[in-house]
Amino acid sequence: MRSLRVGRLAAILVFVIVAALYVAPVQKYLSVERQLAQEQAAYKQAAARKAELDRQHALLQTDAEVEILARQCGWIYPGEKPLVVQGLPAGQADCR
Repeated sequence: MRSLRVGRLAAILVFVIVAALYVAPVQKYLSVERQLAQEQAAYKQAAARKAELDRQHALLQTDAEVEILARQCGWIYPGEKPLVVQGLPAGQADCR
């Protein structure tokens, strides 16, 4: 009878030790999963930003877009007469 109790106690002890050995790896796995999700989200944001920058770069390769940006900054072609508009609300007369 006594050996049965000792055997059960030993089995429970072994079970607790084995369960404890699984805790750290499972926590590490869950931590890595969270970090992976964060990195994937950061990658998606970076890829979206790159796509936007690529689009802007492609636009800046066209003469039409360069001219639009230059005119927004007040540049004119030689021989043109500048036209100054006054009284615009703040922030609308700024260059990009």
